[in-house]
Amino acid sequence: MLDIRNERKEDYSIVEETTRKAFYNVYVPGCMEHYLVHVMRDHEDFIPELDFVLGSLHNWIVAQNNQDFYFTNFTADPGLCRQAVENALSHTWALVKEYPDCYDALAHINYPLRYMARDGQHLTLEPFRDQVEEIFRQVAASGHALEANTCRGVSLEEWLPLLRWFKDCGGEYVTVGSDAHQPEHMALGIPEALELLREAGFSHVTTYQGRRPVCHKL
Repeated sequence: MLDIRNERKEDYSIVEETTRKAFYNVYVPGCMEHYLVHVMRDHEDFIPELDFVLGSLHNWIVAQNNQDFYFTNFTADPGLCRQAVENALSHTWALVKEYPDCYDALAHINYPLRYMARDGQHLTLEPFRDQVEEIFRQVAASGHALEANTCRGVSLEEWLPLLRWFKDCGGEYVTVGSDAHQPEHMALGIPEALELLREAGFSHVTTYQGRRPVCHKL
């Protein structure tokens, strides 16, 4: 069982070594990783405690060199698309089943689909509904939320059936996010996502404070 907690002084050397490994491709021998983490710890914007943890998978697991689905070329390869979804769902099941304390909201369950669409392949999760609902039942039973990710306002319509499945599986909490990577993309699609929540039968949207759900009436 993994334990998400604040860093302690006895963790400093391990954290610095992990940081060095994470930035392996820009590593310069010396004390750079120590200095980076030191600056982060003392910076005024440093967040000592987490309010909200998303659980998601962005990568192939034990396949395709463990690369992010973003880097996969799905063009003219429906078989590869199916393999990607199966890989993502099987390991998402492992996440929600084996590590329930490591996340608050399950995010990006349809993450691979956005890059299939980019490459001209239009797959949905309908053929995988049984697997998705098994995941949703586990998420709901453990008191966690589902994140409706609008992908900067691009991914909206595909969320309605997923929200309905989650509701039918006993899901109570839903968070919304725009996946903004630029300031101008902040909150794109959020109003529409809230309407989808209402249409799916939810009466509130959820935020988190201190890793505890806070419900807001729609």
